[in-house]
Amino acid sequence: MKSALTSAEVLGALVASAIAFYIGDIIGRRKEILLGAFFYFVGTVFTQIAGEGYAYPVAFVGRMIYGVGIGFAMHAAPVYIAEFAPPDIRGLLIALKEAFIVGGMLVGYGLVAAVGGMDQEYQWRISWGFPGIIALIIAFLMWIGPESPRWLVMRGRSLDAVTALRYLRPSAPETALSRDVAEMESALGNVSSDTSEGGLWRQLCGAKRALLAGLGLVAFQQITGQPTVLYVAQTIFESAGFSEADAKYADVIVGGAKLLATLVSVQLVDKAGRRPLLFVGVAVMLVALLILSIGFGAGYELEAVDGSEEGEYVLVGAWPPVVVVALVLYVSGYQVGFGPITWVIIGECFPLHSRTRALGVAAISNFGINLLVTLTNGPLTDAVGASAVFGFYAAMCVASLVFIYYFVPETKGKTLEEIETMLKG
Repeated sequence: MKSALTSAEVLGALVASAIAFYIGDIIGRRKEILLGAFFYFVGTVFTQIAGEGYAYPVAFVGRMIYGVGIGFAMHAAPVYIAEFAPPDIRGLLIALKEAFIVGGMLVGYGLVAAVGGMDQEYQWRISWGFPGIIALIIAFLMWIGPESPRWLVMRGRSLDAVTALRYLRPSAPETALSRDVAEMESALGNVSSDTSEGGLWRQLCGAKRALLAGLGLVAFQQITGQPTVLYVAQTIFESAGFSEADAKYADVIVGGAKLLATLVSVQLVDKAGRRPLLFVGVAVMLVALLILSIGFGAGYELEAVDGSEEGEYVLVGAWPPVVVVALVLYVSGYQVGFGPITWVIIGECFPLHSRTRALGVAAISNFGINLLVTLTNGPLTDAVGASAVFGFYAAMCVASLVFIYYFVPETKGKTLEEIETMLKG
């Protein structure tokens, strides 16, 4: 039941990503984010009305609806940012999206720790009520904001595209804005606006190199263990010997480390480039996973309870602090590399005419693999042990490094149109 409730949001996000694949280009980036904010808010309302006797099913539905909001927002946000940001700060702005996500996690960890002494019902309502406020803020800011200028060009609304660019760059001369829109029109070329099934897949097949890079990063981002650490960090701390109350505060430490590492990546993404950060981040994850695998293998012993033969497995000796450091090291490596950079690459590398649909495929893959890893983590750990699971994730880090070397392009400092030309060549 716990695994299912944890996975409810991912299931909702998966459904929304499939829908966004078809409607994203029709409604536009701005409206899609507004739609995401709407589902965020409705999902939060459901979690607030869950009461005794029907709490689990209503909470499950509420978290799934909330997940629908995640799916729409995660699909539209990187495209929206990539399509209006100048090349020299585009990576920074897309990476900042990840920084805000991690900041939200840190706020969530802090709320859970702060209300830990309250009645369970109030813990749930307070920690799940706060996201409703954020949803309203998102809706307000997107309501007054502009639509993506490149989406407007794709829909044949070039004058509106100039207006959108003027909103974003009020001091730029009119000639510069018109020239930028003309470049967008030229890049779009004479691509067919056919949205039949055949047309959809022809467009995706025309972006094979971008699709390989994007889907590969999404897959490795998940199968290197990110969902496990994200969703069961508190359980790992408890296995390391921390009390349940202390483990909640340990989550705050993990969230703080994630945020700091993300801010480092944000600062470097447009200076050092995308590929170097991926290499460094994955290498740090690899070291951390090897330590976790060894720790949960060599330092795990059965601790008897009240002198009986039964008990629970806990880490002993010097291993608890080592495992905690490795866990912090893992999330730091992830947030330097995979966390922000995957979505930077995905937001940049697809051609305009297939960007929304390709992002839809990437988002479906992201949440689908996330759901699979989340649902199977508990049973898999019970079957083969935490040490073997962490060892498998370490092997996937090695495979990730090989994949990045051969298949992920460097997009630093290039316009979206230059990236499209590079990948076609």
